[in-house]
Amino acid sequence: MPLEAQSLDEVWKDIARQIKAHPEYIKGLKEKYNIEITGDASSLYSIDFSESTFKFQKQALEEADCKLILNEDHFRKLLKGDLNTTASFMMGKLKVKGNIGLALKLEAALKQLDF
Repeated sequence: MPLEAQSLDEVWKDIARQIKAHPEYIKGLKEKYNIEITGDASSLYSIDFSESTFKFQKQALEEADCKLILNEDHFRKLLKGDLNTTASFMMGKLKVKGNIGLALKLEAALKQLDF
């Protein structure tokens, strides 16, 4: 199913499925991320790579290394590789709390997914 037709929950299931099939996509990631989707589909998610695995929750982690805040459209563009985190950060389309370098590491991992 095309990315645009999937609900956010389906998108996250697809991310988990792809990472499980290709653990090399997250090689070297050991951080914890909170991702806040703003707008109509406002929601909070977390990804934990701290044990070199992918753990996903539909809630924030208390001690995340990096938090990304963006709207649903920009999140989908990020997954498709159509959103550059550095440019989006500079234009205010993406907010990062924490180290922007960690956001870039996450972007590199997510760009490998097939959407």
